[in-house]
Amino acid sequence: MKSILVIEDNVLLADFIAEVLQEEGYDVKVAANGQEGLSRLREVKPDLVITDLMMPKVSGEEVCQVITAHPKYHEIPVVLMSSRDEAFVNVKCRYAAFLPKPFDLSSLLGLVVHLIGVTV
Repeated sequence: MKSILVIEDNVLLADFIAEVLQEEGYDVKVAANGQEGLSRLREVKPDLVITDLMMPKVSGEEVCQVITAHPKYHEIPVVLMSSRDEAFVNVKCRYAAFLPKPFDLSSLLGLVVHLIGVTV
């Protein structure tokens, strides 16, 4: 089973994303901020990380930088989510995709399937 770590400070949105992905057969873990997300990353080593860009404590950009710089995690694709337009986001990390908020479910699911495939 493919695993996904969702890092989002909006609890309702995080739970919604987790529920949708779980219904598709993915094992989903949720973290409420970047600091918690990095801790969960060490516990889980997911196949994909979906993170909000702007969060308290540790931002999504910082999470992305840690993941892409670490030899154990650098192969994990990172999806950044933000209500800001990607053209105006100056992110200094190698992310796999950008998901603008609000997004529709088909965009989310299509992106996940593209990056890590479907579950069996």
